[in-house]
Amino acid sequence: MERLGPPGADARRYAVAFSGGLDSTVLLTALCRMPAAPPLRALHVNHGLAADADRWSRHCTDVAEALGVVCATRYVQVEPRGAGLEAAARQARYAALAAMLEPEEVLLTAHHADDQLETVLLRLLRGAGVEGLAATRPLVSFARGYLGRPLLLFSREDIRRQAERWELDWLEDPSNEDVRHDRNFLRHRVVPVLRQRWPAAARSAARLAEQMRDAEEVLAAMAEHDLDAGDSAPVDVARLRALSAARQRNLLRYLIRRAALPTPTAVQ
Repeated sequence: MERLGPPGADARRYAVAFSGGLDSTVLLTALCRMPAAPPLRALHVNHGLAADADRWSRHCTDVAEALGVVCATRYVQVEPRGAGLEAAARQARYAALAAMLEPEEVLLTAHHADDQLETVLLRLLRGAGVEGLAATRPLVSFARGYLGRPLLLFSREDIRRQAERWELDWLEDPSNEDVRHDRNFLRHRVVPVLRQRWPAAARSAARLAEQMRDAEEVLAAMAEHDLDAGDSAPVDVARLRALSAARQRNLLRYLIRRAALPTPTAVQ
């Protein structure tokens, strides 16, 4: 965590997405223990999905206050609407965090190397392309500021060992054990078997994600070139037909993403 802010930016404030779980507790504590700790606050989202949700919110407030950090809590309603409870909760959580973020503030989340492995596997199994396999990015623009993940190089076991050394108190969400959710199924049933056979699986997934981010940059540059130096007018059909099939698909995907439209399936 030597560099927290966005490249070239003089970020004044940081906020930690604080669930009270193991990972975010270690992240918040580590930031507070830095020799020159940056201006910091904790942001907690109460989904109201568990019977203990309010107790967890109080725990987060107490932990943050003990560290000398203000904890802001926002309550949300999760409505699956066909997307599934897991996806709907994530969408509601990030919408709440975006609303709480101040201009130029950097939101830090505690995603780690094992999360990255799970994300790559999920995207692969769902047929994601280059953009999807780029997986969790270390730093991106988000809301009115930025979103950073400073723990991506650390494993879940690294984080647990640090928590035990510091004798921290954290929450265990029982929903994380529910293998009906895809990510939990991978975490408890698939990844342990993969790690037994390929101990470096998480490092390999991180390397793949980084290579996909490079590939995505190259494909975007090619699309800009085929768009005739970034021309925003409708693409001439004759010019599109002159491209190879692969470059046609790349340009169309690029234009759809740039217009913030839903990405169509391969069949579409």
